[in-house]
Amino acid sequence: MSAVLSSPPPTAIATDGDAPPQGLVIRPVAGAAGPLGAEVLGLDLSRPLGREDFARIHRAHLDHHVLVFRDQRITPQQHIDFSRLFGPLQIHVLKNFQLAGHPEIL
Repeated sequence: MSAVLSSPPPTAIATDGDAPPQGLVIRPVAGAAGPLGAEVLGLDLSRPLGREDFARIHRAHLDHHVLVFRDQRITPQQHIDFSRLFGPLQIHVLKNFQLAGHPEIL
C-alpha cells in the first residue's frame, strides 16, 4: 500500500523544513483516493505516555481512524499496554493469526 503525506500542515507542533519533529506531531496522510489516516511523529512508545500526549493521540484516532507510528522499538507487552489505553482488547478467533504468547497481537 502506498501513501503520500498530504499537504495540510500538522495538527500539532510545526517543524522547520527537514528538521526532525520536536515533540508530538500528528500529520494527516492521504492516498490516491483521499484521506487515509494520520502519522504520529516525535513519540517513543517504549516510554511512558503522558496524559496530554495520549489525549492528543486519542483525538487523532477519533478524527482520522487510522494512525501510523513509524520505527517503534517496542516489546509485545508494550504494544499490548499501549493498545489497552484505547479500551479492552479482543482476541482474534483464528489462532493462526495471533502472535505466539501474545494472543492480543495479530
